[in-house]
Amino acid sequence: MTRSAPLVTVVLLTVLGGCASSPGVPGRSAHPYGETREAQVDVRPGAAVSIRNLDGVIRVSTHKAQRLELLAEVVVFASGRDQANEVLDRIHVRVDTEYDTLVVRTGCEEDFPPPYEVYLHVTVPEGTPLSLQSRMGAVTVQGPVGPTLVSGDTGDVQVAGVHGNLIVALREGAVVASRIQGGVFKAYSWKGNTRLQSSSVERVEVTAGDGSVDLVQVVGEEILAKARGGSIRATECRGNLDLTTDTGEIVLVDLPSGSWRLQTESGEIKVAGCAGDGRIETAKGAVHISRLEGGRVGLKSGTGPILVTRGTGTLEGTSAAGSVDVQGFRGNVEMALATGPLSIQGQLEKVRATTGSGSVTVASSGYPPSTHPGDDVDWELRTSFGTVRLFLPRGLDSELDLVTKVGSVNVELPGEDLFERKEGSYAGGLGKRRGRIVVRSGGGAIDVLECPGGDLNPHGL
Repeated sequence: MTRSAPLVTVVLLTVLGGCASSPGVPGRSAHPYGETREAQVDVRPGAAVSIRNLDGVIRVSTHKAQRLELLAEVVVFASGRDQANEVLDRIHVRVDTEYDTLVVRTGCEEDFPPPYEVYLHVTVPEGTPLSLQSRMGAVTVQGPVGPTLVSGDTGDVQVAGVHGNLIVALREGAVVASRIQGGVFKAYSWKGNTRLQSSSVERVEVTAGDGSVDLVQVVGEEILAKARGGSIRATECRGNLDLTTDTGEIVLVDLPSGSWRLQTESGEIKVAGCAGDGRIETAKGAVHISRLEGGRVGLKSGTGPILVTRGTGTLEGTSAAGSVDVQGFRGNVEMALATGPLSIQGQLEKVRATTGSGSVTVASSGYPPSTHPGDDVDWELRTSFGTVRLFLPRGLDSELDLVTKVGSVNVELPGEDLFERKEGSYAGGLGKRRGRIVVRSGGGAIDVLECPGGDLNPHGL
């Protein structure tokens, strides 16, 4: 280890007016005193910089010069100027060289010194790799810098402009990062929010204890985020997302590509404007999906309502207890409930709707003919106990196989000369019978009606 450059003491002054009770000397008043120290050190191209300031703030900025510039403001709380000078003499700010790394350290030679803080502002060459450690104080980095590691106990971290890995580990404090390019972004904070924006990385790993996670315009092959007590929101991201909370809500907005998996114990889940294949799991929480853009989406809910408004693709889901309401959907739907009502509306192709106890309502504004005539089942609706209402468009080509154990079967489809009201069952056909609709109810009426307006369902889809 060699001393790279001496530091110069510039001025000694009273930093703040007034007085305060000193945390280190109960019952005595203390004034803040401070001095400024400066240093400049040449930096070899490619060398890393390590900064360890356990009792204060770290600020890092960059310039094009190949040197390190350090400005340190040391503040102590003392009862007078003489005591302040004694303490300041024992506080050191050093710049050393260890192998290929410039090391900036602060500390005090006294075991139990009066309270003091060191404010470090370090300017490094652009692209410099960094390792920063602060026990009690904020850390700010304004790049462009190289791969960066930040660790601390208490204090917020703000980093912008990193090429390579960015790893942040805190016990308590917020993390805000932007313009991270390449490498891996990892952030852990037991208490504090985490925000990553305008970044393109290989992988994202965020763990938040009681804080929330906010991802905005992030591109990554894998994007993983976990929050115990807070929420997670991802907006305009691209990649394969895996988002998990215990009690906080999960919001996913405008995902143009990739896959996504959202899981929560008791939080609400909201998805809007997303493409790709997705999976949603919640033990007890509401689910609201809107503007799906193709792909296959799987839903698993313990208790809680499921609402889907507009979209295309394939929906597959199960729920132990709760309602399912699908509106304005175009594509295939397969939903199964143990208990609760089930409603599906849209331009529907393949439909499977099952509930143990509850009503089933299906309304289609369009029905593409099946390419598999005969016994191929295009729609299958089942309930152990509950009514089934089916609204069909005009010009439908399909067989109807309707059976209820208790209740009536009512078919009213004008234009096909069908008006059938029977106890228990109905079997008939429409058009060329190229598809098949099967309805089963253990106890409840079955109604098959034409959508108002001929080819519009009763909800105006």
